Amino acid sequence: KAEVLLVPSLSEGFPTIIIEAMARGLCIAATDVGAVSFVVNDKNGWLMIPGSVDSLVETMNLAIAAPKHELEKKQSSAIAKVTDEFNWDSAGKSLISQLEKAAYDYRQRFTGKKPETGR
Repeated sequence: KAEVLLVPSLSEGFPTIIIEAMARGLCIAATDVGAVSFVVNDKNGWLMIPGSVDSLVETMNLAIAAPKHELEKKQSSAIAKVTDEFNWDSAGKSLISQLEKAAYDYRQRFTGKKPETGR
């Protein structure tokens, strides 16, 4: 029944809890640390200044006062971002692309030759 996840962290790596909450349709209020800004933006939530009580209070007030239509828009955007960017299909494609680039770079650096592509 929640509408917003509040994550006032001073430190984060990749914020799995934020991805999970977005997948459940919550908009996010989180501090701008680690990879949080890669996931949270003004379309799906609010970013706060780490360690700032004023920023925390201001963001909480914005979330509390947000009209229902604004929350619903942010929630829809949160679901769309997770669906589009954080699923196994896109993760697999990204990994394959990164591995192919790493192999290409390795071959270039150590052999001086461009690798043959079978695609």
